[in-house]
Parts: sequence; structure tokens; C-alpha cells
Amino acid sequence: MKTIVMLFKRHAVQSLLIAAGLCMSLASSGQSTELTNFQLKFLDASDVQSAVLSQNSGTFILKNDSPNGGLSISAENSIQLLNDNAQGRMFMHENGHMTMGLSGQDFSGRFGKLGVYKNSDMDTAQLVLMETGDATDFTRMRFLNDQNLFDSNLDLVNWTLAAKLGNPDDYKFIMGLNSEARMRYTEATGEWEFLSGSAVNSRVIVDELELNGGSDFAEKFDITADSDHTIQAGYVMSIDPENAGKLTVSLEAYDTKVAGIISGANGIKPGMIMGQTGSIADGEYPIALSGRVYVATTAVNGKITPGDLLTTSTIAGHAMRATERELAYGSIIGKAMTTADENGFVLVLVNLQ
Repeated sequence: MKTIVMLFKRHAVQSLLIAAGLCMSLASSGQSTELTNFQLKFLDASDVQSAVLSQNSGTFILKNDSPNGGLSISAENSIQLLNDNAQGRMFMHENGHMTMGLSGQDFSGRFGKLGVYKNSDMDTAQLVLMETGDATDFTRMRFLNDQNLFDSNLDLVNWTLAAKLGNPDDYKFIMGLNSEARMRYTEATGEWEFLSGSAVNSRVIVDELELNGGSDFAEKFDITADSDHTIQAGYVMSIDPENAGKLTVSLEAYDTKVAGIISGANGIKPGMIMGQTGSIADGEYPIALSGRVYVATTAVNGKITPGDLLTTSTIAGHAMRATERELAYGSIIGKAMTTADENGFVLVLVNLQ
């Protein structure tokens, strides 16, 4: 067993070529030389050591002039790539687990086979995927099971996460099963869609749901067109007896067919909108059936004050005070929470009765 130290004082590239040439010469000589410990030292033009290539007790080490920098490969198949910045370090452990970042400890029993350890925020993520060359395409990450890869009798089933970021007007985030989207977010509209590719309906189950974007519960209805009356947010709607499932602008006082109020007046939006696409229980307009919403009013039956019960009137789409108790039954829209503003709108707590 021999210990050899070789010193090279040349440009780094030239030194590596000399070292490689020396190894080739030893190999071509036909002689077998066992080196237990060796070092190749590289100096710069000022005789300052710039790198060391060494082998010691089964560990192969390449170090630069950084105190903590280097590459080491051990006999136990462990690889370490270090530098002075702890967050820039990488470790390949003998069990195949890889860690990058702050720690060289093997956490594979707790966190899987790949770990990235770094303090992060929304601007400096631990893992970044980037699509190149096509601004209209998606960046993708895919999840597979190896049985799908090697068993020809099984379809290649996979879940895919995809993000589209090329065009600011078309930012999207999608989670899909195979080639079909199951969840989709569109930045331009702020909409989350949960989709189903089977007869099983999409369903979201939560323990508690808090909505911050609106204050009434609405369902979607179609409204029968009427050239004599406009359709606008805040108008009172009644059931259209001639068109099943549709509504019409309310025109009668104390109308027991009253159905609700078109949501959205004075900037108060619906918090939840329901409907069944492609059925009679669908439509264009969100009609508030419960909650708080602004309604168009008239003072034909007296000034409206908080606490007054409201009903329909003979003025198209407008509510009025309910003063006839016997007539009011079945035609109450809700209870006023404010007086009328300069445009005649009153905030009402919708409660059909």
C-alpha cells in the first residue's frame, strides 16, 4: 500500500489534463499499483492551493479552496456536494434518499426519498418547474404507479398538475386524471371548477364554509322577455304561470306568486348561486331567495322604515310596505333593514312568506 502526493502548479484545466495523462501512463505500463491514500493538489499561478483531489479510506474527495466546499463519494455509495452556503448543499445517502438544502441528515423514513430543505416564500420556492419555448403551453408534473408502466394489461393511469402562465389573460391551473380535467382554476374570472368524468357528481365536503364575496343565497332562473318592462338588479320577480320554471317581472300588488329579487343591486353580490345545468332548474339571472339584498321600492303605500314587511306593488319590479295583513299572507318578500336611498333602493332581509 502506498501514499502518494502529487503537486501541480499550472492552469486548472492543464493540471487536470496532466493528472489524466499520468493515470493513463500507469494503466498502459501493465503494472498494478494499489494506492491506499493519494492526493492531487492544484495550485494557481501565485502558489495558492485552489483544489485537492484525494482518496482516503475508501472515500473519494474533490475540494476547492472554499472551507466547506467539496464533492465526496464514499465506499458506502454516499455522495455529498457541499459549499459554504448551507442551503446549496446536496446529499445522496446510501439508501438512495436524496436531500438538498440545510440538512445532511437522512429523513427518508419520515419524508420519502427526496427532500428539499430551505426557508421559502412565494418568491423563492423550494422546487421550480419551467416550460420553455412555447408560451401557450402548460408546465406539468405527473404522478404514476410503476404497475401502469410495466403491465401491458393496464392503462397508463396518471394524475397531472398543469399550470399555464404564458398569456396573462389566460392563466390557468389544472389537476387532471389522464387527459381529462378534474379541477380547474382560471385567473381571469377567479373561478374554481370541480369536474367529473363519470356518472358520479362532483362533490365538495367541508366541515365549515365561509363566503366573503356576497350576502345572499340565489338560484338561477330564466326570465320571460317583456318589451314593456326592463330587467335589472333589484327588481322583484314573480312566477310566470305560462312558462314552466321561468319568472316574470312582478306587476301585481300583494302577488302570491312572488319568487324573489334579482341579486346584485348597489354592489351587493350573491354569496352562493345554485342551478342544474341543462335542466329546467337553470337560467341566466341569479334570484335571491334568502339573505340580504337591495330591492327597488315605491312609497305608494307609505314611507318604508326598518322593520317594515315588504310585498309586491303595481309598479313593475318594485316593492312596497305591506299594510293589509290579510292580503300580505303569501306575498311577503322580506323585512326592510333601511329606509329608501335616493334611488329608492332598500336593503331587505329576504324571507318569502
